[in-house]
Amino acid sequence: MAGRLLGRRRGTKLLQRDNPMRFGSFFLALLVIVTLVNLYVHRRASRTFALSVRHRRLLGVAMVLGALAMVASRVIGGIWPDAPVVGLGGVGSAIEIGVIVAAFLLG
Repeated sequence: MAGRLLGRRRGTKLLQRDNPMRFGSFFLALLVIVTLVNLYVHRRASRTFALSVRHRRLLGVAMVLGALAMVASRVIGGIWPDAPVVGLGGVGSAIEIGVIVAAFLLG
């Protein structure tokens, strides 16, 4: 009954927190895909723009923080209040959307 009140359909447990294996495997897959895209863009951008070591590190740190912010906002969504989580997720997602666009442009 509570599931119906919350708008959940019966039988859909793909990303619900009561199914930790699927929940964890989804975020593991998300983190692996985001990491691989970040590595690709970091290498292509470093070569294309001939970035110095300092700028390569700054780009890498920004990409890692963006990926962690995006994934962390999903994981801690039920723990923290909505405002910080939405801000964290928005910043992380904006960085990762930029990385995905850069992957197509540098492709």
